Amino acid sequence: MGLPTSFNVGDKVVFLTADRLEDLVKEVLPNWSKLDVVLGRSLDGETTDEAVRQLEAALREKRLTSATRFHTDWVRFELSEPREIQRNIWALIRDYCYYYDAAEVEADSPEPIYVGKSIDNYPLYEVFTVHYPVFTSPLRAGVAHLIHPPQTAIRIRVSRIRKVMGTLQGFALLSEEFAVVFRPRHICTILEPITTEHQIELFKTTFGPL
Repeated sequence: MGLPTSFNVGDKVVFLTADRLEDLVKEVLPNWSKLDVVLGRSLDGETTDEAVRQLEAALREKRLTSATRFHTDWVRFELSEPREIQRNIWALIRDYCYYYDAAEVEADSPEPIYVGKSIDNYPLYEVFTVHYPVFTSPLRAGVAHLIHPPQTAIRIRVSRIRKVMGTLQGFALLSEEFAVVFRPRHICTILEPITTEHQIELFKTTFGPL
């Protein structure tokens, strides 16, 4: 198993995009190659657990140095280029599902759409489905978790995504036809094209506090 794509930093879980993880590894683990990152072990025997401890320590130090800059440079993200969306979206939603247990993501094709297949920690899928429970209020959501709440799902085609912005604690996915807002233990969908006003409001509400 390769290096994780999200890390514990204080009371937050921070998702690192592929570019950010590559930058952090170069800074903290200069002896690790790209293959080492994928396999989770360096040629000189350093394990994933050892590497994660060093990476998390470096992130904590960055946060202590400047919480504002850390939030801007490492915590929040705004993906708008097709290549960076394709490269990061599966890992982002996979980590969200894992840490918040709010949904399940399922690839609609049996294999990732690139040669390395599933060994990469940022696999590329073109179409996937997010399954999540339906709640009408936070109070009912808490109770409903115990009695198997009804489920719904939304099918996402990556090539139609135009922007993904926020933090792992709250982010918005803007597609050509709809938007999906991911929050801890709760997902909501806007089943219409997103206006500029909607984008501004989502921008304000998803980047979160420092």
